[in-house]
Amino acid sequence: NLGLLNQLAIALNQCNQPAKAGVVLTRALEKDSRFVPALITLALCQQKLNKNEESLATAERAIVLAPNISQGYIAKANALLALERDNDALTALEAAARQDPQNAEIPMEMGDVLWRNLNRLAEAMDRYEAARKLNPVLVPVYVRLADLHLQQREIDAARTCIAKLRRLSPNLPDLAVLEQRLRKLDSR
Repeated sequence: NLGLLNQLAIALNQCNQPAKAGVVLTRALEKDSRFVPALITLALCQQKLNKNEESLATAERAIVLAPNISQGYIAKANALLALERDNDALTALEAAARQDPQNAEIPMEMGDVLWRNLNRLAEAMDRYEAARKLNPVLVPVYVRLADLHLQQREIDAARTCIAKLRRLSPNLPDLAVLEQRLRKLDSR
């Protein structure tokens, strides 16, 4: 069962055993070289093994076979990020967003690339806001928004995000750190 082999490989990859996952995926791809889920998982395993050029090639192969699913573009973006090709990764994420426009995690990832890799803060904020609108209970996006607002010294906006985090995930470890940073800015 190809689906079962792919799920086993995903589990192995998540347990930090990407080499073993690769063996399982090779077996699945020997049975059907066009099985896109295995190609996507293989691209992620290859990246974990620092085989970033191979990961990129595998992701691109998945995209050729299934250009209408976002996961291939996300795998490609991950490989490109590992190769420090941030603008190309952003382009791949934009393609993923076109294929899955309701997935809030894609614009959030785009925001991360824009902020942390490219230092394009205003664009990052726009992407985080887009993610928040798509999924108003996505906790990680509020962490990023609060963090970015604090960095920009936008106290009221940061306070709003932190209040939302308090309601959504009151035991979140990041919450205490953000609240402490807010208190420091507030006291100035």
